[in-house]
Amino acid sequence: MSELVNTINNDKNNPGVNATLVRSNGETHLMFASAETGEANKVAVEVTGTTAGTDDWFSNAFGANLNTISEPKDAIIWLGAKDTGLKLTNASNTFEGVIEGVDITVTKAQTVDDAPISMAVGPDSEATKEQITKFVDAFNNVMSTINEHMAIGGEDQKRGALASDSTMRSIKSQLSNMIRTEFSGTSLYTVGLSMNSDGKLALDDKKFAEAQKNGGAALEQLFNGDGGLLDSMEKVMEPYIQTGSGMLSTKKETLENNVSRIDDKMDQLDRKYSMSYNRYLAQFTQMNAVITQMNSNMSLFG
Repeated sequence: MSELVNTINNDKNNPGVNATLVRSNGETHLMFASAETGEANKVAVEVTGTTAGTDDWFSNAFGANLNTISEPKDAIIWLGAKDTGLKLTNASNTFEGVIEGVDITVTKAQTVDDAPISMAVGPDSEATKEQITKFVDAFNNVMSTINEHMAIGGEDQKRGALASDSTMRSIKSQLSNMIRTEFSGTSLYTVGLSMNSDGKLALDDKKFAEAQKNGGAALEQLFNGDGGLLDSMEKVMEPYIQTGSGMLSTKKETLENNVSRIDDKMDQLDRKYSMSYNRYLAQFTQMNAVITQMNSNMSLFG
């Protein structure tokens, strides 16, 4: 039986049937289940190629002794009253695209005594605000990192390692310019986002809430539309952050090669220093021995 289960499950022509052995009260049962739900995915078993008298157990197992545990059914939603409204059916419990941009997932069946379910579709202001806040935080983190590494230095500030780096200046400039750009006729400033002197963003909650109330579609287009802020940022940053061939990856590789060459030169200098030190030490030791010998010889004439 185990071989049969493995053969069914591993067959490359298996249409989507899972076979399992279930043991109960000393008996072993072979159970089939469809990998997909819905009426169209009902499991049907046919026995062919058996030999009468020798394979009767196989025919009996899939004949009179075959029991259906659960009939496959489609999920049903009635828009309006049952039997008179619009009937929607689906093989799974998730109805995709019933309303443009909205998926509906049902979790349990309604009973006769249950009240009809009402559903309202609208923008989620809190979730939108949360995503914008995450964007502001992420943008400000990037700017903080850039500012730290590009610091020119002074009495109270350490000079950054990339203070004179043209690539970092270009990234900061392009990001700053993009924040000031209008997208689909709307600017970030009009929806409550402003930039301070160090290039970081600040969110005006009241102004943003007003923008959500009066122009949710325009707000969506500003950030997520084709050619919007996020789309434009991705296109601008791609040449810099592209894996392997991006400008930052190339610059990192160049700096690593420079560090490696400097390390090699340091090793060479260390070896030269050691050789010179050992040579001078040997000469000093020999000279000291000669002086000692001469002093010893001079004492003979004392």
